[in-house]
Amino acid sequence: MSQDAGLFPHARLVVRPGAGHAPWLDDPERFPAATTAFLATTPVRNRRNLV
Repeated sequence: MSQDAGLFPHARLVVRPGAGHAPWLDDPERFPAATTAFLATTPVRNRRNLV
């Protein structure tokens, strides 16, 4: 997985022990926190496409 993350600009790999295919259900507190932190530090490339 770490090599896959390297294919995408600004990607960040977060390893969550015990997480399955639905990490938002497996750990409903940590998943949104990690997602929010990632989005807060990722630049928006084209604001015109955001509505």
